[in-house]
Amino acid sequence: MLYRERTALARGHLCGATWKAIDPERSHGAIASPDEAPFAWTDAEAVPASERARFSAADVRTEMVPCYPIEAPQMDWSTESGPPPTLNPGALAEIWDPEQVRMNLQPLIDGYHMWIAGQESLIANLSATQQPIAEAHLQQCQQAANRIQQAVEILASDDDVRLAFCFANKAIALQSQWARGQILTWRPFQLAFILLWLILSIPTVVSVTCSGFLLVEATPRHI
Repeated sequence: MLYRERTALARGHLCGATWKAIDPERSHGAIASPDEAPFAWTDAEAVPASERARFSAADVRTEMVPCYPIEAPQMDWSTESGPPPTLNPGALAEIWDPEQVRMNLQPLIDGYHMWIAGQESLIANLSATQQPIAEAHLQQCQQAANRIQQAVEILASDDDVRLAFCFANKAIALQSQWARGQILTWRPFQLAFILLWLILSIPTVVSVTCSGFLLVEATPRHI
């Protein structure tokens, strides 16, 4: 559904095919393209300079390898999602008070709920055949959000689980400090992933949560 408007307009036989809207040769505004294939026309020297603009970026052309460039998603916390959660593993490793655990992680869940609500508002604009698909996807997203919420509550109430969480974050913080000279922060989807799978590592609750173990990919990468 996220790529429903990215329709393929050409197909190659024993080669790739690309068109102007997705051609790596097209202008990217403020982003400078490398002076090499597939971002630049390597045979341009064979065509007079005054004529090159007619051929690059081409309306449609062949390519050695099929490619469909898609811009990388936003990895940082979006200000539209409200106040950010604590993403610094060094800081997370030092949080022990249950209420502080909730306070520092709850924004992750609240931001996810805001994203889900925003996607739900778009369903009415979809075709009749697409609406049930979107509703099913968002239902899985809601289940994933509920599971993250449950993980936060377990962290706040179970000392052993909280100690393991702190230890894991401390290990990540130290490793990045040693390797790169600074503590790298979690990306929101990474922290969500950890919380999603936290429950499955606890034998006492696996029996009531394992039915949802396939919901990992329901978390948005740009949460």
